[in-house]
Amino acid sequence: MKREKELIKNTFILLIGTLLPKFASFITLPIYTKYLTKTEYGIYDLIFTIISLIVPLVTLQLQSAVFRKLINNNDEIEKKKIISTSQIFTYIIAIIFSIILFFVFSSVNIFSRLIIILFMILEIFIQMGLQTARGLGKNKVYSTTSIINSFLNVILVIPILIKFKLGLLGLICSLTMSLFLAYLYLIIKTKFYKFYNVKFFDLSTLKELLKYSIPMIPNSISWWIVNASDRLLITFFLGITQNAIYAAASKIPSLYSLFYNTFNMAWQESATKYKNTKDVENYYSNTFNILFMFLTSGMLLLIAITPILFKILINSTYEKSYYQIPILYISLYLLSFSNYLGGIYVALKKTTNLAKSVIIGAVINVIINFIAIKNFGLYAASISTVISYFIVLIYRIIDIKKYYKITYNFKNISISILFIIFSLTLYYFKGILFTLTNIIFSIFIFIVFNKNLLYKMLKNLKIKTLRKELIK
Repeated sequence: MKREKELIKNTFILLIGTLLPKFASFITLPIYTKYLTKTEYGIYDLIFTIISLIVPLVTLQLQSAVFRKLINNNDEIEKKKIISTSQIFTYIIAIIFSIILFFVFSSVNIFSRLIIILFMILEIFIQMGLQTARGLGKNKVYSTTSIINSFLNVILVIPILIKFKLGLLGLICSLTMSLFLAYLYLIIKTKFYKFYNVKFFDLSTLKELLKYSIPMIPNSISWWIVNASDRLLITFFLGITQNAIYAAASKIPSLYSLFYNTFNMAWQESATKYKNTKDVENYYSNTFNILFMFLTSGMLLLIAITPILFKILINSTYEKSYYQIPILYISLYLLSFSNYLGGIYVALKKTTNLAKSVIIGAVINVIINFIAIKNFGLYAASISTVISYFIVLIYRIIDIKKYYKITYNFKNISISILFIIFSLTLYYFKGILFTLTNIIFSIFIFIVFNKNLLYKMLKNLKIKTLRKELIK
């Protein structure tokens, strides 16, 4: 029971740090789609798509190794070695990377060039800092840093886009400033300087970290191909404005990935800590089946309210994106379960297995896009992502049997598939009556699927309330 409580607690702390940033992104979404042209919004999305590839490559995924090495390490000297070595290596990489980018972007004016480079460098530093904070058990600092960054994004973007109308470059400047201030907070609160010392730089520690992280690079590239190559291929074959429509379509489904991405960070900690316990297979199986019920019912609920969210958050000129959203929900649904099994790979340090599964999915994703995107447009991009994630999931389900026997509730899975089909049918019919029916249906399913979880949460809430009353 201690493991479950710890998992829920860490998930809740990290959820706060991802919920508010996601809320901030939904506040800014109507502003972006209204005050940026489709071309500017398409370029904006493309820039961040490229950054999502460059950062893991430049850092050699070292931040993942730092988290993994720190999480179970209680030796202060070892912590200093890990943090000092990783930070110094990151600084060196950042300097080299900045020089290269400065000449690669030679066609861009110097000011724009420097802003984009600064943003990328800050992104590298903050990713390393956040994973170091998690490794030190400072999940609250991790969450607060993300909140500060998002809050500043909202505060700065409103005058820059609405009042001063500075467009895409102004937007990037505001995001860079937000990132810089959030990083300052992270440094102050985690007190990295107490662990940082040049004399603790250790080549053997660096080799050990890279031994863990480098096999994750193919995994990172492959995930990027599956997640983001769609954007590049859409831009190449269909144009930048179609990429803007696809980018807008992905915003609302990102709400769904919000919970799982948060849970996944906490899950990697728990999966690692308890991988050698006697009942580990039972623990992994129970956690999966509870998670499955929650994620299924959560997706049904989000699909049901999406027609309302779409009208509120997305400009009417992006109407075509409405039809892509359910397909993207399904892709994230499959991705969540793949990442759950990926957490077990992380616990076992089987980073090569992670990479193999995603490489297969990435290759299939690119092939489908090249064959179908000209004829089927955006549907080819979204459906290819669903197929890729499904293949990754099946591969991991089969492969994970080598290490643990996880029991799946196939009865619940079969029933859930029928419920999803019913919900999607109501979504595509559109209209107030269909939307209301879908909302009522999804709320009912959410309560039924999660009754035990909801009961435990209410029970704990009552106990805490009673304790507070007794203290008074």
